[in-house]
Amino acid sequence: MRPRGSRGAALAKTSTRPYDGPLRRPGLRFRSIRSKLLLSFVAVILLPLLTLGVLGPIISAHTLENEATGHTWQLIRQVARNIEFYVRQTESIVQVVDANPDVKAFLEFSGSDRTFSPRAQQSTLQLLRQSPTRIQKSPAS
Repeated sequence: MRPRGSRGAALAKTSTRPYDGPLRRPGLRFRSIRSKLLLSFVAVILLPLLTLGVLGPIISAHTLENEATGHTWQLIRQVARNIEFYVRQTESIVQVVDANPDVKAFLEFSGSDRTFSPRAQQSTLQLLRQSPTRIQKSPAS
């Protein structure tokens, strides 16, 4: 049979360090509710912020690059359409000038000493003034 109080004496002998409380022990530092809640809230706040801080600039740079490329191609297509329109307009003016005999005669006389009749000069100038108005407007200006 054991003597009374021998159990308490055995427990006292195994613990040589004095009790410092729950915050002084390394294993018990995050066992309180307050510490767990604080750690949880910090994690909930910092994880999205870090994710947005890292991925945000990457995604925005990629989006801006795609938008700039798209707008550049759109501008290139528009310039190509405008050039095509101006080439067609110039061709139609040349056709009008080439088809009119008065204009041909006027151009032949412009470098020579011969005179050009006033009636032919007047009709040629009138034709040249009216020809741009007969041409259609630009489809997408």
